[in-house]
Amino acid sequence: MAIKNLWRRVTRSILTVLGIAIGVAAVVALGAMADGIAKNYGDALGLSNDLLVTQANAYDVVFSNLDQDVGQRIDTIPDVVNVDPGVFTWIAVGDVPYFLVYGYEPGSVAMEHYQIVEGKPVTNEKQIAIGRRAADALKKQLDDTLRIYGIPYRIVGIYETGQGMEESGGVVALADAQVIAQKQRQVSLFQVGVRPNSDIDQIIQRIENLDKDITVSKASDYSSSEQWTASLTGFAWGIAIIAILI
Repeated sequence: MAIKNLWRRVTRSILTVLGIAIGVAAVVALGAMADGIAKNYGDALGLSNDLLVTQANAYDVVFSNLDQDVGQRIDTIPDVVNVDPGVFTWIAVGDVPYFLVYGYEPGSVAMEHYQIVEGKPVTNEKQIAIGRRAADALKKQLDDTLRIYGIPYRIVGIYETGQGMEESGGVVALADAQVIAQKQRQVSLFQVGVRPNSDIDQIIQRIENLDKDITVSKASDYSSSEQWTASLTGFAWGIAIIAILI
């Protein structure tokens, strides 16, 4: 009996240590995965200008809502050379459950980010340029029709950026993106270009002084929302705790 009890204790101790080890491994692995997803998602915005203006305290830029007229006010600030309003959202299209939709004015600096390798850039409404990965997944090519919520868009171009999530989506004219995202007279963001050698910190302060509900990030420093990263990290901890309890 004593030997049997001792063996049970040893077995229980081994299982406890094993559970803790699995939990720690889960935290490390899932934490790294969370950081990777957050970085990849942050890079998916495809910023081409110097500054990014979004709604303050928005959970993520997808949920950011700004009055489109704010862009005209930003444009009056000294050393601002261009203001590109944009819409960013995701939808399900065919076999692509997370099809990212980008909307900018045709010919804008922001639109130039999407490097067309086949066809041409978007120049009018009801046109779309799709990423290489999206084209492969949807089995689409130039001049095909892509339906978004039942509305037909002609594929005029295919782009490559080297960023996986970007290439799993498409770019349309701003007005079309506003319809898709249901943002009437609103946008998700403004990309702002500034004059070289200007005081960028002063420009940021002036933009933020326009409205308490906006926040400004340097494009070079931007990453996805800390709330997203915190949520993913929390998920990692949850899995780890379950592993320990099991």
